Amino acid sequence: MNDKTRKGIIFVVFASTLVWGYFNLIKKPLAMTTTTPDLATVTPLAPAAISAMPDSLTLAELRNTDWGDDPFKKGISPAFETSSVERAASPQWNLSGIVYSPTDPLAIINGKMVRVGDAVDNAKVTKIEKKNVTLDYGGSSITLTVNKG
Repeated sequence: MNDKTRKGIIFVVFASTLVWGYFNLIKKPLAMTTTTPDLATVTPLAPAAISAMPDSLTLAELRNTDWGDDPFKKGISPAFETSSVERAASPQWNLSGIVYSPTDPLAIINGKMVRVGDAVDNAKVTKIEKKNVTLDYGGSSITLTVNKG
């Protein structure tokens, strides 16, 4: 792209931004213009209703209000919430790298250098290959893979 084309594109974007700003920010849109309501038709709140309003509500009181619970939690079963908590409690292993040699391979897991037979966060390293490491954790086999980046 040459300099003249680049300047033309910037000019068009700048001009369209000015036009948009004029019609949306400076000049009131027709849809937003409203008439002032007649104060005779507005019913004020009774002083008793104002004094009955609480100053602050607790979380339990908010949950018991007529609009219901948090809308973003609807449809989530309690079993799902407990499984996510249990999943977070299990150890996490981060494979940072592998130094592979056929006779004595090494792996860096959670910032520690380990060999076959070593333990890291209650898991035993059973196999180190060129691109992955196999761990034994509680009788189950877990494979960690080196990620690009």
